[in-house]
Amino acid sequence: MEGPSYSVEQIVPGVLLFQLTGETDLAGDRLLRELDEALGAGTNGIVVDCTRLTFLDTRTIDGLLATLSALGDRLVVVAPEGEIRRVLEVSGLESMLRLCETRAEALRELGVEGGPG
Repeated sequence: MEGPSYSVEQIVPGVLLFQLTGETDLAGDRLLRELDEALGAGTNGIVVDCTRLTFLDTRTIDGLLATLSALGDRLVVVAPEGEIRRVLEVSGLESMLRLCETRAEALRELGVEGGPG
């Protein structure tokens, strides 16, 4: 099935929410370009919500690592218990990324109140 497997929403100026859905390999390079453009546009906080993700590919992991390198603790990943969380644990990314159980928790970590839950 072709089509985007992510959406991007500005929560407040400078903070973006990437909602990943399905299999990220279907979005491939577009997702990486979007993350790169967000960083180039002065974004100072990104939440990557993986709650609807069913497959995490290496390109997306590379994108998370590049974003982490640029933003540090201003990158927060929503990954509740399940398959995606296990991939992050097994790959060692769990210790590098700021992980939260819910989107609301992730937004609070970035100091954003009243964003979408």
